[in-house]
Amino acid sequence: MTAVLTKPADRIDSGDIQALVAENVPESAQIEFKESLPAGKGRTDAWLTGGSRIGDYARNRILEEVVAFANAYGGALVLGIAENRAKPPVAASVMPLPSCTDLAGRFRLMFRDCVEPQLPTLDIVPVPTDGDKGVIVFRAGRSRLGPHRIASTLVCPVRRADRCEALSMREIRDMTLNLAHGTERLERQLRERSRKFEEEFKRLETPDDAFGFRMTAVPVGDEVRFGSVFTGGNLIEELRPPHVEIGRGSNNRDSRLRTIRSLHAMHFHDWRPMLRAARVEESHDWNRRVTRYAYAEVHADGLLEWGFVSNRLVGVFPEDPVETNFDSETPVSTLAGLLVWADRVRHQASAPGAEYAVQPQFRVTADSINVGGNDDRIVVGTIERNDTDFPLYPLEASGEVSKTVSRFERDFWNYFRQDPGWRSREPLVIAQA
Repeated sequence: MTAVLTKPADRIDSGDIQALVAENVPESAQIEFKESLPAGKGRTDAWLTGGSRIGDYARNRILEEVVAFANAYGGALVLGIAENRAKPPVAASVMPLPSCTDLAGRFRLMFRDCVEPQLPTLDIVPVPTDGDKGVIVFRAGRSRLGPHRIASTLVCPVRRADRCEALSMREIRDMTLNLAHGTERLERQLRERSRKFEEEFKRLETPDDAFGFRMTAVPVGDEVRFGSVFTGGNLIEELRPPHVEIGRGSNNRDSRLRTIRSLHAMHFHDWRPMLRAARVEESHDWNRRVTRYAYAEVHADGLLEWGFVSNRLVGVFPEDPVETNFDSETPVSTLAGLLVWADRVRHQASAPGAEYAVQPQFRVTADSINVGGNDDRIVVGTIERNDTDFPLYPLEASGEVSKTVSRFERDFWNYFRQDPGWRSREPLVIAQA
């Protein structure tokens, strides 16, 4: 997939820009090329001749192109790429713009002041290719706060195929209503998942002295749909959660984070059908006593969930229990796996741009539980009795997964009143095994 669409914004470089031309990337519903700042027929924008400001015409056209992506399925505008006359146009050559870093800074202010409401996700990345000359990548995620409009023109633009067009008044009304209904449905589904998660604890031997978490991914729209998720006695192979390895740094195998599989020896092979859904679970039972178990679910409407619950005290013999720490790495690796799984599911549904919202929930019914660090035997914090829904985390571009997981890891450590320290400075590397 095109790097300017998927790569973390701060890692886009000149090689990614050259690849657009080398690979003959065409314009599409998610990518647009512009050779230079538009200025109208026979005119040249003042910035290109050494001026200190961007003309109104260029400002409005660039704003409209980028906001059109946010009002549709997200995408990127690459400013400084000439295209050919093919249908659709294809990236033909790099045409660096002067003072691209300063130009990007000017546009950041314009998007802040001239778009109503402000875009929730927007990257404006200058990529120098020739001294201070270079290309600018504007990347907007699909927005659930729209429709957005340009204040100076009062236009609500939208991306249709490889073109930017204005929404009609009827389309603006319909989009507003659909977004509101989608938000209501999302909130309703997450409330129901929270209620069901509370029920999961009742299977444990001591549900009032336990801890656990769930990670739920819900499509925000209705683009992800399956007629069935279960066939031939098991989950459809293409919908299975992939094996994901996550570590700090790309060259150190010992840096891999623990997972539910690696820490608790749970493998999740045999799925069973539910009403328009499927579930797999695996438990550790000692003398018919359930002390911990984990599960996963996939639904025909695209909803996905991982969950894990455990007694605080576990052991083979009831008279000699061992206190269990809340491992600090398995929530992070579980969220990473869930995001990669959701990306796989939306591609299988032929909706690669479908937006997911992901909610972690943590529940501790014990008076308190110790949190283990990178060595699970070392205590790095304590979580007291609580039931906490984390903020929603978006899944938009595939390349943003590692950034989202890093943000969650910081939130998780702050949740038990600790600073992740060196962990937040080590880049997370996520790969399918």
